Amino acid sequence: MNQLTTQKPATAAITLATALQSPRACEAEPKQLEMVLAQAMAKAFADMGVNTADRRDEITYLVQNMPSEVTRNLPAIRLDEIPVAINRGTLQQFGAFYGLNVATFMHFLMAHYQSEQRLAAIKANLATATAIPERAKPTPAELHQNRLNRIATAFKQYQTEGHYNDYGSLVFDHINTMGKIPFDATREAQILAQAKQNLIARYSRISMYPDERAGMRATLNSIVHGEAANLILIEAKRIALFELFDELIDKGIGVLEWIEG
Repeated sequence: MNQLTTQKPATAAITLATALQSPRACEAEPKQLEMVLAQAMAKAFADMGVNTADRRDEITYLVQNMPSEVTRNLPAIRLDEIPVAINRGTLQQFGAFYGLNVATFMHFLMAHYQSEQRLAAIKANLATATAIPERAKPTPAELHQNRLNRIATAFKQYQTEGHYNDYGSLVFDHINTMGKIPFDATREAQILAQAKQNLIARYSRISMYPDERAGMRATLNSIVHGEAANLILIEAKRIALFELFDELIDKGIGVLEWIEG
């Protein structure tokens, strides 16, 4: 008997009932959907004991392609269901799998979306709909504090572990929105050039997954021929963020102290 049939139905329904209150993927801001997917996939790699530092090209490919796959094939799935579905998949509740790639993650999401547990959660929600209060929208102050918390978390991880997997560039964007990125036009041009070279080197490697090789070759061609501006920009933001963090660490300044100073 597998984990799916031995799991307590009531617990699963309560968990999913809460997740079903979140926005649909098709209604979410692109950055929000990207962040949810990136965090859920990063946890999956960590849970499987996979070192993502050596697979940045494959991770970037996933983060770039999964949002469009989800909105095209599962537009009504709720944001908070995504980590639940991917976690269920890594626990092999939807059967054995080989490798964490686009096909595998989409299988997890689709299998969850069609599962009896999800149907039970929907029925539970319908039965208690009148008792669920409407969720208040966060205030501007709460949104600002959430951004500061995410920046602080990123800085702490980079400071202690030497890396931070911000594939969607959200932390850089938060700092940039506050007008705190210190680089001038000359340095920005140098970072963009460095980003392009990094990506050429990264996508020149051969993936161990056959179904991703063609995609990586196509991406490499786009980079070389100047048709991958968004991908280069994301890599440039990563370089700039880490350079900024390195400066603060060298000076012994905390990131929130610097932002609010």
